[in-house]
Amino acid sequence: DKLFLERRPPADIIIIAIDDKSLTEVGQWPWPRHVHGQLLEILKEVQPRLASWDINFFESSWLGTDDDKVFAQALKNTPSILTMQGVSLEGRPNQIFETDFLLQPIDVLKNEAIALGHINTLVDDDGVLRKIPLYIKYQDIYLPSLSLAAYGYLNNFEVIQQANPQSVLNQLGLKENNLRINFVGSPGKFPFVSYSDVLNKKINP
Repeated sequence: DKLFLERRPPADIIIIAIDDKSLTEVGQWPWPRHVHGQLLEILKEVQPRLASWDINFFESSWLGTDDDKVFAQALKNTPSILTMQGVSLEGRPNQIFETDFLLQPIDVLKNEAIALGHINTLVDDDGVLRKIPLYIKYQDIYLPSLSLAAYGYLNNFEVIQQANPQSVLNQLGLKENNLRINFVGSPGKFPFVSYSDVLNKKINP
């Protein structure tokens, strides 16, 4: 979006990409859960502050519960945030959107995550993604986005709210919940490595 100037991304964020190279080398998606566990075991060597998973784990592994348990065990050793998603959001553009149905990780994984964050987005009428809701409401709870959940964990403040989350928005210096995305630049601006290169230890952690 031309409203924001291209700039250098934060140096402490690295994307581990599920790219074509990784799909060719690891195999057809979805991958077994033990593959993700293997990745975390490798990353454990460098003790990352946080692993934020932009992958849905809403169903059990196609290989069975033992496969899920391997990943769950690895989640214990590296702070990780997993995704959730509100289905069929309802509301007005200037309000907090609500959902009556929430997709969440299976319990064995959810119980080992340090937090959950929603991955809902707001697409404009022209089909362009410009905004993200920092909160959505499910039942009587206000749930943070994946990015806000990560920010809250790394900065040690609570972001899941039982009441209107305006206090959190105020702390962040924000007036609106539906935040315009401040893109740092074109795709590929953040440093990234191929998932398979990390698995195969071609990248020095």
